[in-house]
Amino acid sequence: MLYGIDEGQKKKVNVKLIVFACLTVALVVGVILVIRYFSTRTLKNYVVVSQAERADSNNVTYLPFKNSILKYSKDGVSLINESGKSTWNGGYEMDKPVVDTCEDYVVVTDAGAKKFFVGSVTGKESGVTFQTDYPVSRCKVAGTGEVLALLHDEDSDNLCIYNVFEDNPLEIEIPSNIDESGYTLDFDISPDGKCVVVAYLAVKNGHMENKVCFYNFGDDIKDSSHMVGGASFSDTGIGQIKFLDNEKVAVFTENGFSVFSDMNKPTEKNKVTLQDAPKSVAVSDENILLVTGSIEDGNQKLHLYDTSGNQSFEMPISVVYSNVMISGEDIIFTDEQTCDIFRTNGSKKFHYRFDQVFEYFFPAVEGNHYYFVDSSTIKKIKVKN
Repeated sequence: MLYGIDEGQKKKVNVKLIVFACLTVALVVGVILVIRYFSTRTLKNYVVVSQAERADSNNVTYLPFKNSILKYSKDGVSLINESGKSTWNGGYEMDKPVVDTCEDYVVVTDAGAKKFFVGSVTGKESGVTFQTDYPVSRCKVAGTGEVLALLHDEDSDNLCIYNVFEDNPLEIEIPSNIDESGYTLDFDISPDGKCVVVAYLAVKNGHMENKVCFYNFGDDIKDSSHMVGGASFSDTGIGQIKFLDNEKVAVFTENGFSVFSDMNKPTEKNKVTLQDAPKSVAVSDENILLVTGSIEDGNQKLHLYDTSGNQSFEMPISVVYSNVMISGEDIIFTDEQTCDIFRTNGSKKFHYRFDQVFEYFFPAVEGNHYYFVDSSTIKKIKVKN
């Protein structure tokens, strides 16, 4: 036997449905407003979470690394925690140390000398100071621990890939004659250590040519030179080469950048040309940042792109800064006493002018936490309302 629903019951059901729908909409709107509030509000204060005295001289340089702090000087390199204690260190003696990092590995070049140091902060490989036959200008390290070193002779530049943890350290050599190939401007090695991109400046018949050469040393490449491609930028100056992952590399120029992908057959996937020359460039795992213009002329702009070269946004900014970095969702501008942090959604996250001059300001692993380093202390702070 079937039973129906009378009109009174229908009205009660409809009212319940309407009330439920209204509550659901109100909840969704409330959640959206809360998310929007927390993702756009500007924080203007901070608290000190922990503090440690610096036990070093002012001849030490600090870098953000793996959500911690990398410290290096003429005498060695170390990874330190918020208490200022070393969790890993490597010793060497250098006059002009220059650092590059990738994943767990660190390479320190003694610029102009015949040596470099490489080690893993996890202790997987103990640090090694390696002697070369010719002076080393610069080094880049892969996530595998392999080092790409630019060795300079009187009339040639040699790019060599070393694995100093093997019995036969020299794995690959890319020789170039300066008269033919030109001067090496910049270079980078992919995180997996298989690919190399080099930028050259050549002068032929009185004309300058900026060019990029792509090399792939994977097992499936049969060409004996391992060169898999090249690109000419004519008279447009090349400033920096940066691998974004194993298959994408960015070539930064005096008026923008290009993204190349597919290291078996490199192809320019995106080209960005800006009206004003970039004065600052920063790269993270997810984003590419450029700053153009000047605050004095009132045309300073922040440009943000994803790592495929697609623009996220551009906007005017009026901050005075000497350093800029991007990490996760933070775009951090710092000057001697001032810090301005923007989110990658374009909103301002934090602004503060500190009482004292500071040297470094880095993100920590926890949200809204940062390392603040001045001449005598290392503080971990949390920004707040």
